[in-house]
Amino acid sequence: MAFWISDSDPIRNAQGREPRILVVDDDRDTRELYRACFDLSGFTTAEASTGSEAIDAARRLRPDLLLTDLILPDIDGFEVARRLRREVPMVRVIMLTGYSVDDFQTRASSVGIARALLKPILPQAMLREVRRALRQHPAA
Repeated sequence: MAFWISDSDPIRNAQGREPRILVVDDDRDTRELYRACFDLSGFTTAEASTGSEAIDAARRLRPDLLLTDLILPDIDGFEVARRLRREVPMVRVIMLTGYSVDDFQTRASSVGIARALLKPILPQAMLREVRRALRQHPAA
């Protein structure tokens, strides 16, 4: 299965470099799958396995996009997004969940999450969502 797709021109951030994506999930296989997908598609990626690690990494790395699971071992993805809105306001957030959560989309929008998606999602579809989010203004 090939992950690399070129459905558009390469995306660059405001500094002219490949966008940085921080992948946050407590499941190592999921992190590695998405990281490989993004790396092979020309993005720079990093990983975190908890919400606290994600916040620390985001402060250090200043990613352009955070891809986070909803359910994390310490704090949930909603709280990660809330904190990052204050501390790293330019980061776009895409949230994933495999659970049926009441008002998932509404709650996600209320904390500034660009997209809220249900798992499973194929890597190609995830790439499309990431590219779409990166083209939007961070506050959108």
